[in-house]
Amino acid sequence: DSYIHRSGRTGRAGRSGTSVCLYNSRQEMALKEVERRAGIKFQRVTPPQPEQLIQAAVTDATRCLDKVPAEVLPAFAKYAKELLATRPAEDLLAAALSHISGLTEIKKRSSLSAVEGFTAYQM
Repeated sequence: DSYIHRSGRTGRAGRSGTSVCLYNSRQEMALKEVERRAGIKFQRVTPPQPEQLIQAAVTDATRCLDKVPAEVLPAFAKYAKELLATRPAEDLLAAALSHISGLTEIKKRSSLSAVEGFTAYQM
């Protein structure tokens, strides 16, 4: 009842909303009980995979780059040319996107449990 009441506050005054529930495997049965009692079915989604995180990070980093005023770019042009002489442009841009987004380490996770270093197999 408490969960339904609190999540119901998401869409007040006739408006709709989205309620997100984070849970672990020990809470699965309690969540199913909430579904049964409330007559609803939650949409379950898996944790994001590394490729999805990278896509989101690049989108955010691109927004940051788009906010840099054009009049500032000439101040960095000399240094950009120097860097381009030392490494491939694609590697430089990839490193910059990684740094800007803060995603400088990619950890593999299970697609079922999201446990780091584990892999899910279908048999």
